[in-house]
Amino acid sequence: MKSSDITINFCSNDEDWDMVPFRFTAAEKKNLASCCTFSLNWNWGETTISDKVVKSWEIIYDGISTFTDEDGVRNGLYFKGNKLEGAPGPVIRFLLTKKVNVEDFTRMVWTSSVLVQSAYQKSKDSTGRLFVDGNGYTHAFTPAEARAVIKFFKAQPFYKKRVYVPAKQKSKAGGELDSAVSLA
Repeated sequence: MKSSDITINFCSNDEDWDMVPFRFTAAEKKNLASCCTFSLNWNWGETTISDKVVKSWEIIYDGISTFTDEDGVRNGLYFKGNKLEGAPGPVIRFLLTKKVNVEDFTRMVWTSSVLVQSAYQKSKDSTGRLFVDGNGYTHAFTPAEARAVIKFFKAQPFYKKRVYVPAKQKSKAGGELDSAVSLA
């Protein structure tokens, strides 16, 4: 299937972390998103699609805010005592300049990640904890699923409109879009 409007659920698990403990401050525990960055990673070897087709991308769900789904499963990142639990699963909507193969586009961005790094870890030059899909569960929603998911998240109290336009973002030396954004 081809589309110019693709909504992807980035499924993640712990992929890599530094041994330096988080030691979150009270403010960081209250606003965990202040410690989180979403990085849109481009897998050039996976497809011939260029990042230049991306007109804009919107964070529909940051993957961090907690909610309980209809099956009673707690989603997002949360604290159980002082321990960080869960795994982020951001939902990102891409508007493209032309229709592309949805599976190819999904393969191009599936290794995008969420980095959780406390101020304490930054002070110790720690890389923090990286969440990325190491199992290939990231997937695009069908158009009907996307409409329902977008409607659901936009109705949540934690929803915050965040749209990014590549032309206004910095490109790396090789022309690759630098798409790391704070989730705060």
